[in-house]
Amino acid sequence: MTDVRTILITALTAALATATGRKVYGDMPIQLEGTKVYPHISISDVLVQEEGPKNAYHYNANVLIEIVHKNLASMSTMHNDLNNALGIVNNAVPFALASPYSIMDCKLNTTTTSKATADKGLVDVGIIRLIFRIK
Repeated sequence: MTDVRTILITALTAALATATGRKVYGDMPIQLEGTKVYPHISISDVLVQEEGPKNAYHYNANVLIEIVHKNLASMSTMHNDLNNALGIVNNAVPFALASPYSIMDCKLNTTTTSKATADKGLVDVGIIRLIFRIK
């Protein structure tokens, strides 16, 4: 299986950084765990499934995007970041991938907000799950 995960995460990281102006982590090396900046966006839980014949694979990539804020006085900032991140989602091609791959379409699966504990405090998290079809 050709892993398109790295190519997708690299392109998605750049697209989210441009759309939101926030620091985007495609992955966080363990040795840097204590150095996260707030607010930030984390891309994780990427599930890629292959479909099609061996000479023309198509991939379905289910991606979790978490927008993390700390010490928010108002949820309007979170909602603004969610809207900016969702601005890259459309049924056409939201951004380009490195050759030979291309995005057939991108769909929003779910979006919600939640609270979590991190770094000995509470953080507000905007959760977006996207599904990319890649050829």
